[in-house]
Amino acid sequence: MGQYVDYYCENECRELNKIINNILQKRFGWVLQKDYDDFYDIGLQVVWKCETSFDETKGATFHTYLIGCLD
Repeated sequence: MGQYVDYYCENECRELNKIINNILQKRFGWVLQKDYDDFYDIGLQVVWKCETSFDETKGATFHTYLIGCLD
């Protein structure tokens, strides 16, 4: 896998789940905890897609780019 996919998916997707949790809590406070796994699965797909389309020459960090894609 790519370096960003590896980073965001290691340790049971800890870093990715932090981002997703933050977005869900801010924007969708009504989502039940039992439904978070569905959002985590989608988030994994987004990380993969973002890694293939990320262009570091545009000045953004991958982290910032990923948050924009997830939000």
